Amino acid sequence: MSKTSVWVVTALSAVLATACAKADGASTAKIKQLEDRIAKLEQGQKKFSEIDGFVRPIMAQQQAQQAQKAAREPDPNARFAVDITGDHYDGPEAAPVTIVEAFDFA
Repeated sequence: MSKTSVWVVTALSAVLATACAKADGASTAKIKQLEDRIAKLEQGQKKFSEIDGFVRPIMAQQQAQQAQKAAREPDPNARFAVDITGDHYDGPEAAPVTIVEAFDFA
């Protein structure tokens, strides 16, 4: 409930209280219940505002960290050129053992 809504409800309850000044005890009790509910809503709104003020900067910091991390990671859809010219082996050509190594760059 916004502050404006709470103010409107408070104003209406004040008008009702004035209009019902000569009313019976049941109306007065109902007005008291409404005033108590309004006070409770205002307290809840104040707590929510305090929590929101505390949490919002933390969330903004986490979002900035996630954006930085995403910027550092390579694009999974990116394609890179690999130079395959030249020798396809490492070491002497007449070596007694040949180890074949294969890579998949996809």
